[in-house]
This record gives sequence, C-alpha cells and structure tokens, in this order.
Amino acid sequence: MKFKKQIPQVMSHIGKVWEDGRYDRLMRNEEEFQNTWEYIRQNLVKARLSKTPKDYPFFWEV
Repeated sequence: MKFKKQIPQVMSHIGKVWEDGRYDRLMRNEEEFQNTWEYIRQNLVKARLSKTPKDYPFFWEV
C-alpha cells in the first residue's frame, strides 16, 4: 500500500492528503533553496494569515 493511502487510516482522516499533481523537487543550489523557502514563507502573508511570516504562531525558523 502506498504511504499516502496509509495516512488517512492512521490519522482517521477522510479525504485527500496531498493535491494531485504535486511532486518532490530537487534543490540544485543554495539560491534555488532560498527562493523556494521565501516563497513558502510569503504564502502565509499572501493568504492573509499574518502580516509577516514571523507573526504566524504555527511557523518557526531556526
């Protein structure tokens, strides 16, 4: 059984875990990683979940 099909059973979750068409992406260098990370951080602001990424209570960075 595929992993994504096991998650709903273990977590008592009904529905999809991931959207169709999503896939892993290999980061080829530091610049690509930083650009992707900044995109993820700014999604919180774009979705109006907080004014800045650091203001979002469930987001952390080291």
